[in-house]
Amino acid sequence: MGPAAASRGIRCSVVPWRVTRVLLLVVAGLSLAGVGGQAATFLWGFDEGLGWIPAFSLDEEQNIPTWYQSCAMLLSAVLLGVIAQATRQAGRRHATHWSLLSLLFVLLSLDEVVGIHERWMLPMRAWLRPSGMWYFAWVIPAIVFVLVVGVAYSRFLAGLPRRTQALFLLAAGIYVGGELGLEMAGAYQFLHAGAHSLAYAMVVTIEEILGMLGIVVFIHALLEYLSVQYPL
Repeated sequence: MGPAAASRGIRCSVVPWRVTRVLLLVVAGLSLAGVGGQAATFLWGFDEGLGWIPAFSLDEEQNIPTWYQSCAMLLSAVLLGVIAQATRQAGRRHATHWSLLSLLFVLLSLDEVVGIHERWMLPMRAWLRPSGMWYFAWVIPAIVFVLVVGVAYSRFLAGLPRRTQALFLLAAGIYVGGELGLEMAGAYQFLHAGAHSLAYAMVVTIEEILGMLGIVVFIHALLEYLSVQYPL
């Protein structure tokens, strides 16, 4: 291996980790602020905390954690778009798959701040009359969508390098497990313990932390893939 190749190899391994460390520090800070707000609410009875508690609450919309997650998803969309364009220019397969993933993450970013999925709940609840863990009815079409995407992208995933496959699956497991799995657990706690209970707050907090971590793992996977497949 010549000096130039060695330099590229070092850069490929270092740059993704630098970005990932920064994102993990941000997630850790937001998580601590959110948990601190919950502790202030349930242990000492604070509601607002001079605006700090709602600003960092992991169960609120239009606040700092929400905007962070929206930006992280938008970064994922940009990286996916870059990969799609590089794939197309290199004459490789699956450029369309990368492009569609990029579009999906743009929509997820928008949903994070607008709450599109939450607008489905009332009509879905009126139609399906769900109960128990299905009470937050948006999870039903979301699970169907995840299964459809999983089947449609199975061959695409199989064609990726093994490390990228593993990271994609890990990211999906963390994100989907948090956003859907714990959303259903949260619905159960919501019905049995109430929206202002410690049990519900704990489930929601873990759900949102897992959602943020899943996107960090995905961004790391995309950066690694880009740096290895299309080094500068």
